[in-house]
Amino acid sequence: MEVVGNDLYMLKETKSLRLEEIEAITTMYQPLLSSRAICLYFSLLKMPISTQPYDTHSHLCERMNCSISELIDARKELEHYLLLKSYVTNMAKSNVYIYEVKRPLTKIKFLKHDVFSRILVNKVGNDYIERISKDIHELKDYSNYTEITELMNISLESWTDFKEEEFQAIISSIPEKKRTDVYQVFDIISYLKRHDANEFQFKWSKWDKKCIDRINELGQYFKLTNEQMIIALNGAYSVKTYGIDFSKLEDLCRMYSTVEFKTDINDDPLKYALSIHPRKILTDGEKNDILVIKEKYASIVSNETINNAISSCISNTREHHIVLNYISKVIDGIINEKNKKVTSKPSTSGKRRRVEEIPVYSEPIINETIDENQIKANLELLKRMKG
Repeated sequence: MEVVGNDLYMLKETKSLRLEEIEAITTMYQPLLSSRAICLYFSLLKMPISTQPYDTHSHLCERMNCSISELIDARKELEHYLLLKSYVTNMAKSNVYIYEVKRPLTKIKFLKHDVFSRILVNKVGNDYIERISKDIHELKDYSNYTEITELMNISLESWTDFKEEEFQAIISSIPEKKRTDVYQVFDIISYLKRHDANEFQFKWSKWDKKCIDRINELGQYFKLTNEQMIIALNGAYSVKTYGIDFSKLEDLCRMYSTVEFKTDINDDPLKYALSIHPRKILTDGEKNDILVIKEKYASIVSNETINNAISSCISNTREHHIVLNYISKVIDGIINEKNKKVTSKPSTSGKRRRVEEIPVYSEPIINETIDENQIKANLELLKRMKG
């Protein structure tokens, strides 16, 4: 949306930065931002002294000594690094903007950030990061102290599988806290090291990299919280082998996910069925039925035809089950209807007679001579097809 000088802006709230936050801006963010963006950030911490709670963008440009286009570029920079959120509404034929200034990440959190830290390294090099890390370490060097913190002795011998199931059922109903970091990368192992360090729930140290990567991929794709993934893992984890049934895990992730995935009538039938099913999951038998349908009809009809039959089945069957016979009958009916298409022409006696439609060929038909053995082979093939 184009911003003009007379457009008004307001601040959602006034901010006052702490010394460590100012230091974070100057050491971590400043190498990645233009001087104009830094200027805009500090300009938006507090509205200028005025009797009005709003001001114009042209006045803001005067304070920053820049043009409107330069102001917009600076605003987008701050938004990219989550230092600013911008809102707009229309009022009396002009736009009114609300700017919400966000506090910067601390130096430690910035260095631990999956995206920002890597961008900073690319920009300033490892030497700069090492100097910051050393500075952080020196400020919090407790090596000369002896820790005397006492931790409780954990004993969960009386904890049973039944209690675990009850516990998971209870916590699954607790509303999940929304992620605040839109760049967050799903990392199940970091979570388990903090919350299941003794490997009571899962023997996660037995999982290989391929297994961990797959869990993280599912968590990222379905945008699950760590707590939701733990509940899903409980349903797909084997206490005997420490392994994970990933087919089941994917179904559970889909069930707990709030993401609305776009579907297309021409998608793969299995993917389409999963996306439109009210339960968001299919039983192994239902998955197998769809695979049978695909194998039987994929070369005869389009995915659209198969998916329409699946949709009809889910809508009209009890409990919204996938029923092989139902889908087969729907598709067979469509095929039969197509085969029965005829062109009606009046006969000389005044009665209408059915005339099969003559196919149009783009190339002339070449009749080849077929010997007796070939005829027998074709008859056998026809019998097998009918069977």
